[in-house]
Amino acid sequence: IHKWSHTYFGLPTWVIWMQEWHIVLPRRHHRIHHVAPHETYFCITTGWLNWPLEKLRFWSTLEIIIEALTGCKPRADDMKWAQKR
Repeated sequence: IHKWSHTYFGLPTWVIWMQEWHIVLPRRHHRIHHVAPHETYFCITTGWLNWPLEKLRFWSTLEIIIEALTGCKPRADDMKWAQKR
């Protein structure tokens, strides 16, 4: 399902229909998650909960709790995977 939100060509008609009706995650909706600073819209299957969780500040609160407990800063190493070894 998540892969469909990255696919622009060759999707079955029924998948496109489900994306248009927001039964599964539409490409345009998922694009929000991929825009820097990559700190929002983490529900990457259907996307139904993205808006309510943002309004409740769920993810930012969870990040504060995790950082307080572990000392790890959110997204501090996001680009580490792209560095040459």
